[in-house]
Amino acid sequence: MNNGYPKTETVITEASTLVNPLSTGPICVKGPTQRGIVDKPFLVRNRIDFLNEFGYRLDDSDFPLYCLRILDAKGQLYVSRAGHYTTISDKDTLEGTKALGKTIEETTAEVLATATGEITVVGDDADSVTLTADTGSGAVAIASYIKQTGDTLEIIATALMASLIGGWTGIAAGGGTGNYTITAPVGSGIAANTYTLAAVNTGTLVSTIDAVPTGGADAVTIETNFEAIEVGAGFDGTIITISAAASNDPANVDITILPPSAENTQTISNVKKVGLTLSEIQNLNNLSKYVQIIDTAPVTLALGTGTLTGGIQVVTDIIDNDYIGNASQKNGWFSFDDIEDAFRLANIEQASPDVDAALNSYVIQRGDMRGHIGTPIGLTPLDAENYRRGNSPYSHTPINNWETMLVSGDESINDPDDSTIEIAIPGIVEYLALKFASDATRQVFYSTAGKQGIDVGVVKLPNNGVYSTNFLSKGNRNAWDSAYNYGVNALVQDKNKILYYNGNRTLLLDSSKLLSKDNIADLVLFIKLNLDEIMGEFTFTPNDVTLFKNVYAAVLPFITQLEANRGIQKNEGSGWIWIGDQQADKISDVQFNTVADVQLGIYRWRFAFKPIAANEYIYGEVRATDEGGFTISFT
Repeated sequence: MNNGYPKTETVITEASTLVNPLSTGPICVKGPTQRGIVDKPFLVRNRIDFLNEFGYRLDDSDFPLYCLRILDAKGQLYVSRAGHYTTISDKDTLEGTKALGKTIEETTAEVLATATGEITVVGDDADSVTLTADTGSGAVAIASYIKQTGDTLEIIATALMASLIGGWTGIAAGGGTGNYTITAPVGSGIAANTYTLAAVNTGTLVSTIDAVPTGGADAVTIETNFEAIEVGAGFDGTIITISAAASNDPANVDITILPPSAENTQTISNVKKVGLTLSEIQNLNNLSKYVQIIDTAPVTLALGTGTLTGGIQVVTDIIDNDYIGNASQKNGWFSFDDIEDAFRLANIEQASPDVDAALNSYVIQRGDMRGHIGTPIGLTPLDAENYRRGNSPYSHTPINNWETMLVSGDESINDPDDSTIEIAIPGIVEYLALKFASDATRQVFYSTAGKQGIDVGVVKLPNNGVYSTNFLSKGNRNAWDSAYNYGVNALVQDKNKILYYNGNRTLLLDSSKLLSKDNIADLVLFIKLNLDEIMGEFTFTPNDVTLFKNVYAAVLPFITQLEANRGIQKNEGSGWIWIGDQQADKISDVQFNTVADVQLGIYRWRFAFKPIAANEYIYGEVRATDEGGFTISFT
């Protein structure tokens, strides 16, 4: 204990056979999404939060649908977007392409080149005039007119201008003359000064035109180039608008950003328009949730609207290793390293023994989270047991740890976007929705299973019942009995078509240990975290008998609360005991601690308690008797 940085440390020790202070917080989950920064967890409190940050659904993964299912059941999540790395130990090898876009502002207008022409002889009926333009790839007719009876020079010139095509425009002079002026197409700018023009006449009609237009000049523009903050097509269609500041400060602009399927527009107000430095660009990018300016300083922001395009992420490339992650790169499960207010970490997307084992190792390493994993969809009880134990067709070492639990079974729902399509949802998803609701309304250490008075374990969201196999049916019960002994909990359905969660096992293989009970695993971790919190208040205070007494006084209300809430058995000395030298009046009186440790700044304590397990089995007898009546017997 006396090593490393100064700290409070609580160790959980299993010493049994079968003998709201701190909130549990959001649930940590990981999987592919349309957008969001890969391996950067984001706190999602509701559906709108998810749509704004991560977008809507994906073609190649139902992970967003699972998240929305939990959120719609009032759950809260830390969502970490998954991506594929060609080398997991190098975050710079993230695969995919970022969408690009730009705003363009015209600071000096384009000048269009012009040319003049004239009809000098009317000609005879059916004589014609055709204007051609060669822009570099051969002469193309851009206007033509056939002379009609009674046409004058002005009529022919006006009709010829009315027939212009290809973006050319023109106007004929009035007063009976045949003069006209034509103007090059918008966007041709200075290039039009090199176009070759000609007038092709038939019969006796006579017309001429300047050989080349003159006076064309390009518009002067500025551009601001953006890229999406991360890879993926989920940023395609993001609209960026830079406009005059609503504050009416002429030196500033406002930037609005609206991704597709988002409920809210992000607005960054009063941004300096001209001459942004590198640090100012970085500060602006830090404020932006969806896009980044990629121009080098100095930058003048271009008024206008642009749309991102070209984002790519191949979801099917994401593999087990991308979930397992690398500790130094803080990707995979390690992306949750900085999260301190979550009690649970769950694998709801990548059902894989290797991914599950990595999650289990991660929660053991942390020591402050419960792990939750699920089997693949569509397994029978025997399949689920094989998945849990590593039997054929699997070949892995089974997890043997109380900090992680497993859910199998699945349910059927209608596709939220097309009610004619049926979708299978893994049982772990509904379990987490139920668990969050249970944690929020009851004690954390109460089991979530069963059809209790407040229907804690019952699925209330729209559903069609079990999707593939009902573990609870009479034909499957024996197989599930075997699977349950190895820690397989399940989403089940009763004869009244009520879908609910059933089971109270961790993945500790020794079922004679209390920590094989899921609710007791929650209880001991809950106690540990709360005691850590309480002890943190006493760090760096004088290490003396006053401290020992103050610690006991601080923990006693918490222990009393555990008694009252049916977490531990009652009565100090028989249901629980606190050993921490709180009775000592001087340092030499210590019995559990040592004088030498106390003088080194070390204080030790022990909290031993008898937890209350959730009921799992109810045994009874049904007896019929004859007319002779009853004989009372207790054997």
